[in-house]
Amino acid sequence: MIVAALTAFFVVGKQTYTYKAQATISTGIIGEQGLDMTGNNPYIQEYQIKMHFGNLITSLLSRKNMDFLSYHLLRHDLDPAAVNADMPFRNLAEQELPEELSLDYNPTEIEDLTDFLETKIDNFDFTFEQRPELQSVFKDFAKAYGYDRETMLRYNLETDRSGESDNIVISFTSENPELSAWAVNTFCESSIAFNKFNKDRLEVKTLNLADGQAELKKRELERKTQQLREYKTQKNVVDVKDASKALVSREQGLEEAREELSN
Repeated sequence: MIVAALTAFFVVGKQTYTYKAQATISTGIIGEQGLDMTGNNPYIQEYQIKMHFGNLITSLLSRKNMDFLSYHLLRHDLDPAAVNADMPFRNLAEQELPEELSLDYNPTEIEDLTDFLETKIDNFDFTFEQRPELQSVFKDFAKAYGYDRETMLRYNLETDRSGESDNIVISFTSENPELSAWAVNTFCESSIAFNKFNKDRLEVKTLNLADGQAELKKRELERKTQQLREYKTQKNVVDVKDASKALVSREQGLEEAREELSN
């Protein structure tokens, strides 16, 4: 028993310390901004609420959203001065690189990558359409630093609903307490900003579509109105409505003239 206890103490003592940082996001799924449990439909099934939370968590962990966290972390460690940091969270020399991974890139390519990541963060651009040659550079460095989506989902990032509340708890675990805190805060901020960007873009797209439909209907109405005028002209059709208005207006004018003459 003593040997087992000493062995366990020795093994645990040799393990690397890990630090977990947590943040809570209010989703608005239930309450004033979301589903009203006391309103028109008080018998909302539990699976509907779970579905909303499941969809939101899936969106948070999607590749599009996770890539922005990778952009932030990679830019921080490749060029700390660009984000007003004193030192990187992880040093590439201390990372255990896979044998198949090669980082044979020159300083110019690394500088181009950091500049391009800044542009992508500012514009909420998760694609490499403008610089496709930098996509492989990003993937290699993200995997080398452990900032790729697969690694972070396996070892670092966790999301779950906070009990029966309206909140989602997001946690980030790593060997560096500053990395954990910075990563979870950055992930929450970028996720909220990216979600708002997508909503605004969808609203603009919907408005543009509605404007286009309104313009088509307007042109169609003008075309049919013109066809109606041409038909009336060809068939000598009297517009009873316009004629009646003209007669009423003329009658009112004569009535006013007679009353003026009488005075």
